[in-house]
Order: sequence, then structure tokens, then C-alpha cells
Amino acid sequence: MKEIVPYIIPTLGLLLNLTIFIVGRLDKKAERKEKRLKEAQAQMERGESFPARKSTHL
Repeated sequence: MKEIVPYIIPTLGLLLNLTIFIVGRLDKKAERKEKRLKEAQAQMERGESFPARKSTHL
């Protein structure tokens, strides 16, 4: 057990950093999605048509 103790705190620190990083990424992703949704709604209200999406498969 004595050999493991010095590694516990740094490991917990790394896990915390990783968790914060992942949550931050998800938050940014959600913000971008919201922004796109608002833009799409604004376009619909103005009566603009959506650009056609290019098909990636034949």
C-alpha cells in the first residue's frame, strides 16, 4: 500500500483535469449547435431557402 499512496493524488488530479476538459468540450459543442439552430430559425423567418447539402455517397 505504501508504494501506491504517492500516485493517488496525481492520478485524481489528472482525472479531474480530464473531466473538466471533456465537460468544456461538450459545452462548446452545445453552444455551436444552439447558434446553428438560431441561424436556421432566423433564415426560415426571413423565408430564405437552405443551401442544399452535398451528397457524400453515390
